[in-house]
Amino acid sequence: MPRCREMTTEEMSEAVGMWKAGEKLTEIAKAVKRPVTSIYNMLKRYKMNGHVINMKRGGRPKKATLRDLRHLERVVKSDRRQTANSVATEWSKACQKSFSETTTRRRLKDMGYHGCTARKKPFISKSNRQLEEASVGKSTHLPNRPGLE
Repeated sequence: MPRCREMTTEEMSEAVGMWKAGEKLTEIAKAVKRPVTSIYNMLKRYKMNGHVINMKRGGRPKKATLRDLRHLERVVKSDRRQTANSVATEWSKACQKSFSETTTRRRLKDMGYHGCTARKKPFISKSNRQLEEASVGKSTHLPNRPGLE
């Protein structure tokens, strides 16, 4: 585990500029507030590659493409009360790939859906609302219900 965070491109550019100007490694390290060994290794990489940009790290690519994620959002929005398992099977059929329930949950969490099903909101017609207001009285405040305004 590294002792400190990765050097930014600006810090590395500054260090390379100071090195090209003839500064010593210890002075560069003090100016950039990094260990001398970090500056030395960064300059060694700069001499070898010719640039200071950090190299891309490897890793397994994501199974779901952007198009697949749009499909997933469409599946979820069609029925917000589905279970993760049913969403995963429907999503797999739509994309013709196999997605596990866990993968589905992770992607939904990344999209902003946090495992909560949408709540049922009862529809109360205007006539029933008026009856409710008449029986309760106009002094108490009734919350707004969908479909009324």
